[in-house]
Amino acid sequence: ADALHLLGVATQQLGDAAAGEGLIRQAIALAPAMPPFHGNLGKTLAEQGRWEEAVASYRRALDLAPGYTEARFNLGVALQAMGDAAGAEAAYRQAAAQAPADLRALTNLGGLLKQTGRYDEAAAILRDVLARQPAAAEALTNLAYIEMALGRHGEAQALYRRAIAARPEEPLPYRNLLLAQLYDPECSADARFAEARRFATAFAPPAGGGPAPHGNPRDPDRILRI
Repeated sequence: ADALHLLGVATQQLGDAAAGEGLIRQAIALAPAMPPFHGNLGKTLAEQGRWEEAVASYRRALDLAPGYTEARFNLGVALQAMGDAAGAEAAYRQAAAQAPADLRALTNLGGLLKQTGRYDEAAAILRDVLARQPAAAEALTNLAYIEMALGRHGEAQALYRRAIAARPEEPLPYRNLLLAQLYDPECSADARFAEARRFATAFAPPAGGGPAPHGNPRDPDRILRI
């Protein structure tokens, strides 16, 4: 059972979640009371977008081992993907209480509260994360979004710049920085343009030799097909 389970996990990590699922199910058939088997089955199902089945697997793992924090955290992720904000919030809070040093649950909880418009609660949680891990890019980006939504554009830009420094290969904080500058009445057009050029240098493909050729006929009376 252990060998089948680990082979299934490795197969899923190599990109074949369906095959990994089959192997882990074989392991469960041999040893149905092993919490990690059910937890990792949930991961293979989640990767395939089968969220309800993933939730059932995580719950089975937690029935067997209530202190299984990874399954609790993943349950929150699956419930959030299904649109169950209340269930996801409860799972994240429990995971954070079980493993206070693991900041993933708090980070996700802050992001979830942001999505539901509970900005004050979200900001307090995200600041707690950043007090312990100042370069947490996801927490920085979510807190910056809240600051921008509340009209504090300077604070939002400073947080987005910290997120960019923490994860320079990620375009999202940079795109959001450009957006925050557009909303900021104190940001000059020259500053916006300079930042946009820096973004283009980092992420836009080279312009090449001009516009790409198109094979469409240039007849102005042709029927347009969309």
